[in-house]
Amino acid sequence: MDTHLVRLARLVSEVSGAVGREMVPEEAKEHFRTSAREALLGGKAILNSLIEQLDNSSHSMKEKTGSKRTTGSAVSVVIED
Repeated sequence: MDTHLVRLARLVSEVSGAVGREMVPEEAKEHFRTSAREALLGGKAILNSLIEQLDNSSHSMKEKTGSKRTTGSAVSVVIED
């Protein structure tokens, strides 16, 4: 998933750098900026979703163990392929 965002960001950067800034019409520049912004917002949505999953996982772990999480305590995260 993240590789698509990285590729898009690189493409936007390459296109804007490969062609002289003076040669690129302002309308095209605005499209590139908007595209880069949308790619970043997509990444933000993914991160927010992952954070929410971690929070939900943490809450369910507390219910199972009855333990309370204190500031600075470690949380185990299982990463699946």
